[in-house]
Amino acid sequence: PSDISERATAFLRDLDISHFGALRYVVAERHGDRTTYVTLWSEGTLPLRAAFPAHGDVPGFDLGIAPRPEDAERVISAWQEGAAPSINAYRSKRLTVQAFLRRYQAQLEAAGYHVEQAARRSTTEERPHRLAASRGGFSLAIVAASGRDGRGVLTLLPQL
Repeated sequence: PSDISERATAFLRDLDISHFGALRYVVAERHGDRTTYVTLWSEGTLPLRAAFPAHGDVPGFDLGIAPRPEDAERVISAWQEGAAPSINAYRSKRLTVQAFLRRYQAQLEAAGYHVEQAARRSTTEERPHRLAASRGGFSLAIVAASGRDGRGVLTLLPQL
């Protein structure tokens, strides 16, 4: 019990999960005769305060080959070491999902992307909207949804 108490106290001080040990996370879903899964594990420190700041971008990087959504904060930047593609998500600082997606579509077109699929029209803000864009040998899938606060969130999935 004293060891658990010391670990909990250390965690509360800096919000670093590694005080409890390495993180192992697996999610699996069965679809017909196939199972897909996502795994995540940590090595070393895993400070939540740095990973999920109250304001500004989360640590990571922007894609570089696609425009960064204007007037937005990066809320997810994830990748596998030595592999592609990655996944990034951005939250608008003030726009709804529909306005945010329209603005990003204009950014893509201004950057020379061909939009292959228009955003799905919906009567509700909660329903996801989708875009697919390509330029040269690069394709990008964009999924837009409304965050809990009503602001738009764009998830960018490069297809290399």
